[in-house]
Parts: sequence; structure tokens; C-alpha cells
Amino acid sequence: MKIILTITILILTSFKINAQNTFEIFKGSLISDVVQNSNNDFYYCGWNYANFNAYLLKTNSSGIQSWEKNIYGYPNSGVTWGDRFEKLLLLNNSLYLSGTFTEVLGSSQYNSDFLLFKTDLSGNELFSKKFNSGGQYYDEGYFLTNTNDNRLILGGKGWDGSGQYGAFIRTDLAGTISNDNLGNPSPFIQGPINDIIETDDNHFITLSSQIVKTDSLYNKIWRILVPSTEFYSITSYDNNIFYAVGSKFDNNTNQTDRIFLKFNSTGNILYSKEYNDSDCNISSSNAKYEPEYFSSIDTTIDNNLILSGVVSTN
Repeated sequence: MKIILTITILILTSFKINAQNTFEIFKGSLISDVVQNSNNDFYYCGWNYANFNAYLLKTNSSGIQSWEKNIYGYPNSGVTWGDRFEKLLLLNNSLYLSGTFTEVLGSSQYNSDFLLFKTDLSGNELFSKKFNSGGQYYDEGYFLTNTNDNRLILGGKGWDGSGQYGAFIRTDLAGTISNDNLGNPSPFIQGPINDIIETDDNHFITLSSQIVKTDSLYNKIWRILVPSTEFYSITSYDNNIFYAVGSKFDNNTNQTDRIFLKFNSTGNILYSKEYNDSDCNISSSNAKYEPEYFSSIDTTIDNNLILSGVVSTN
């Protein structure tokens, strides 16, 4: 099986594909997020499930790799889990990454915490910090966002032995935990939180199998439900219109396709589109019945949208 990364540029006015790069990344790896710099280069982060390491790499606009950094990892340790980068921010001429840090306790035994990692623009480590959500067992980091007061929120899923829960940590840009940690801001979200964005009115929109907007006291304002869908990433240009991506199960093909959703600040869906194998130049004869998904969405330097995701082929 080959893991294929697709980079899709959408024109905001028509949501037609303006440009697309499709290329194979190194075997055994998954891309979780991508950002574009002012020189039209791309930074990617993700993890390698063969060596259990998180990685960060840079390419030009054609996908030609400039450099790659492999972080941590436990090759040949026997564990079935490893370190992961999930989200990437380009902020103040630095790269901030969040994900999961795994500590090996013994043969096939491990513990995991939220990971916050900072590098310079060449991928050299500036600091790394890990955080526990307060649960007894495992934490898995899924998201990272910059707040209106120039702080960071990271988190994802905690596990306390009885079940999973959404969890949040707030820090300053140096990775120091704030006194006003968020905890779980939305009791309407069950299970992991995949992404979060703060709006201009200091409200939060969180993503999981649903999209929920809450006020600053975490009271629900509205909720969007799309059947058989998991949302992974959200972005906005002006805090009036929002764009979310993820995966949606197709009952007709018994397959999971990628989904793109546009909605406004009052929770009304304005546009929705699903993408399948044919959208990334992969013939149906080569497609595998594996989950397809958009893992990230971001704005581009020319005021369009960039979506990254994964499909599998024979």
C-alpha cells in the first residue's frame, strides 16, 4: 500500500480546484498538517508508524524536499504507539507543533502526554514540553491554535480508565502553563477534540464528530451535525465565514471520502462538497478501500485555501 498526500488549492469564490500537487511521501508515514510560507514553500508534520517517530519536513511548491527532521521515536522497541505531530503553526518566524509524546515504561507498556514543540524555520529544536491533562492514563494531542491574546491552546483526548474525554491546556508562547487552563470547555463534545478556533468575540468553535460554538463560559450557542462525519481541521479569514474539513462515510461505496464544509458565524451551512479518488488523479482500479480524509485546512498567501489529506492505493 502507498500513502499518497494530496495538496489541493481551492479558489474561494467558486471552490473549484485551482491547483493540486499529488505525490508519494516516504513509506510508512502520514501527513497531519501543512502550512505555506511567504516564499510559497510548505512545511509538513506528521508521524512514521514504522519507526514510531514524529517528523517535520520542508518542500518547495512542487513537493521537492528541502530537509527533514525526525523527532524522538522508538524504533524496534516493541511498542505499538509512538510520538506524533498533529498540528503546525507558523508564528513569529518560528514553527510551533503539537501532538503526542510517548514514554516507554516496559515491554509493550507506555504512557503518553500532550506535546508542545518549537523550532526555528530550519527545523532546529528551540524547546519541547509535555503536559498531562490530569487523567490517570493516556493523553493524545490533536490540535494547536493561537488565541486572541497571543497564547496557545493545545489538547485533544484524555483517558482516565473509564472513558475518553476532551481536554485542553493553555500556555504562553514560551510553553508556560497559564493559570486559567480551559479544561474541557464544552460538555456538548463527547470524546476527543480534533481542533478549535477562537472567534473575534472570544467564543470558541470546536471540532469532533460535530461542530460546536460556545461562549466564553462554555455555554452552547449552536451545533452543526453532519451524519457519519468526523471533522479534523478548521480555518477562517474574517471570523464571519469558516471552513472545516474531515472525513465522511459513504454508504453507497462503503468507503470514507474527504469532506469540505463552509459555514457562517451563526452555524448555517453555506456549502458542502465530498472528494473521492478521481479528484486526486487516482483511478478507481488502483484505489484501496481505506479511509480517506482531509487532515488540515489553512489559508494561502494568495487568499485561497489549502487542504491536505491522504488516500491509499495499491
